[in-house]
Amino acid sequence: MISVDRITVGNSAVLDGEVTLNKFVPEQWDLSVQLADFEPVAWSELSLNSSGELHFSGSPAQTKVAGTVLMNQADIRLGDLIESPVSIWETSEFLRDLDLHLELAAERQVWIRDPTFDVEVIGDVDVIKDRDGVRIYGTMQSRRGNYILQNRRLRINQGDLQFVGRVGVNPDLDIRAETQVRGIIEANGQSEKVTVNANIQGTLNHPQLALTSDPVLPATIANRELSLTTFLLTGWTADVIASEVNPKDVGSVVLGIAANRLGQRLGQELNLDLVEVDIDEANISRIRVGKYLGDWLFVSYGQDMSSSAQQIGLEVEVMRGLTIEARQEVDEETKNRRTRQSLGLFWKKEW
Repeated sequence: MISVDRITVGNSAVLDGEVTLNKFVPEQWDLSVQLADFEPVAWSELSLNSSGELHFSGSPAQTKVAGTVLMNQADIRLGDLIESPVSIWETSEFLRDLDLHLELAAERQVWIRDPTFDVEVIGDVDVIKDRDGVRIYGTMQSRRGNYILQNRRLRINQGDLQFVGRVGVNPDLDIRAETQVRGIIEANGQSEKVTVNANIQGTLNHPQLALTSDPVLPATIANRELSLTTFLLTGWTADVIASEVNPKDVGSVVLGIAANRLGQRLGQELNLDLVEVDIDEANISRIRVGKYLGDWLFVSYGQDMSSSAQQIGLEVEVMRGLTIEARQEVDEETKNRRTRQSLGLFWKKEW
């Protein structure tokens, strides 16, 4: 038996415990690992910086791992992970036979990216892995982000990912998002602003979408759900398209697709945590970007493209669930340089 007093791996992991050898080959082990800013993987599908404590026991043929891990920072491309042709757990016999029970927590700077949403989450989940597969229990809640529908980014007001122990990664969804679209809702009508609300239920693999709007859109030729979907994509209802839209007037459709691609590209190229590109009729009306500066400070900047109005936001997390948020809006074009400021204290409690 070998007693491991302390082995340091770089500046991020410290290991101690006991290892039993049989002819110089490890036969049993009982090891503890302390993690601090540990980065176990850096894939295109997953990047992770974590802290916590892990306990390894058993043998090379059947290892048990238990512990608690705090995700300090993560970028999880959920769709790519799910669609990967080879599961990480099948890449070696050790991982295939691994018995795992982790308490996993996220407090800030943990982003889940997917073709349909881009959201920062907080929460606690239990990750259990055995020969039957990986199961996850617990809830992740949204802090900020967007749901992407018909090449429009809908701002998420409330979002829960409820993991109920299905094999694989397929949580229940409860997401509420909204956006404002300016367009024509009646034949021969004037352009007006409509708030479109999306309620997403079901599961990640089989989401169920329900759309509503304020004001309520008319639906005579098509059903109201189709009319809302059409309005999101084009800025016109199905009835207006059928009665009076010239096929050449498709600029807003192309612009919606381009705005969504622009937002994704900006976020990747400039290493931004949040990018929002809003469109209004046939123009980009507003761009907002955000970035974490350190662990506790989130800074955002918004620019109205049709005026000189700017918005700067600061969000400081005092403790878990308690934040101080400051906003300043400045419009240089007004005669006396209009400035609006706000300061708020927000407490979010899980029940």
